[in-house]
Amino acid sequence: MATPTPEELDRQLDVFIDKLVEDKDQLPTGELDDAFWKDLERHPFFLKEIPDDGAELHPATEALQALKWDDDDDTPLDKANKFKDEGNKYYQFKKYRNAIIAYTEGIKQRCTDPTINAILFCNRATANFYLGNILLGNYRSALRDCVFSRKCKPDHLKAFIKGAESCMKLERYKDVQTWCSTGLTKEKERDERKQQGRERKQKSEHDKVLNAIRQRNIHLQEDPSIDIFNINANPAGSCVQLNESNQLLTFPVVFLYPEYIQTDYIKEFHENTKLSDQLSVMFESRPPWDEEGKYTLDRIGIYYEDRNKHELKMISSNKTLLEVLQLPGYIVQLGMPSFIIMVPDSPFAKHYLKMYSTL
Repeated sequence: MATPTPEELDRQLDVFIDKLVEDKDQLPTGELDDAFWKDLERHPFFLKEIPDDGAELHPATEALQALKWDDDDDTPLDKANKFKDEGNKYYQFKKYRNAIIAYTEGIKQRCTDPTINAILFCNRATANFYLGNILLGNYRSALRDCVFSRKCKPDHLKAFIKGAESCMKLERYKDVQTWCSTGLTKEKERDERKQQGRERKQKSEHDKVLNAIRQRNIHLQEDPSIDIFNINANPAGSCVQLNESNQLLTFPVVFLYPEYIQTDYIKEFHENTKLSDQLSVMFESRPPWDEEGKYTLDRIGIYYEDRNKHELKMISSNKTLLEVLQLPGYIVQLGMPSFIIMVPDSPFAKHYLKMYSTL
């Protein structure tokens, strides 16, 4: 029999306890009075919902809370996070007073993380805001906490939103405009910083790829107007990539069939893959354009352009992509290696090679 999961054990315990409470009237009369059952139902193991705000807690519940928070190994940041999570749970159940207490305890930890402090103040502001439907003073408390949240983290946008909403409730309409306009400015600044961060990260990744290409003695077309990483401009819909785990390059590759004006695009061709391995997949069945059945693995030839000598050279299909890219005169155009496929002894191939040599 399979070992039950912790979740299943919890479920079984809940079912057992619920049945015990429901069957209390079947116990011998006089042994357990109503006071016992009321006290039992307040016990943390028997609670079915979070106690109301301000309700007296069972001693066992208070003891469990003490165990949760009085961990000597916890740093102020650890404790602040625990109180934040506790407050969030109360907030989800609309126990706003309890949430405020938890967030306040988190703030009292005085941790050095500005983001956590900003969140604690902002979350307490939100809880106070929803208490404001009863107490006008809680809107003021919410607004004050939004100010503190901004002091901890000037671009914490949720603080601007709740601050503007609090000013609206307090009918401070000019302040609403100020909070909104400042928040929009901070949002724009934040978005710009994020974009700059993404661009720096992207440039770092691209530099790693270019360094890997140079280290392999692969030559790229020298044209500053060409972005080899722009997949939208690449017919294959991909670009050269470096696998972080094994440090291997993959290229988009195009195979050209000039006799039939056809092309095959390969989105990811690994540098250590042999041409023959890729071609065996491509020619597993006859291409629809090859009506005569001439283009088979045992008949086709693979050519590349030697740009130093300006001529087409046939290569062995047993070479890996990397070995081909390192051949003299091979220059990768547009970040995508290309190969010409023809039947070497065919009239078309002879004519094509002759025509190419005269260009």
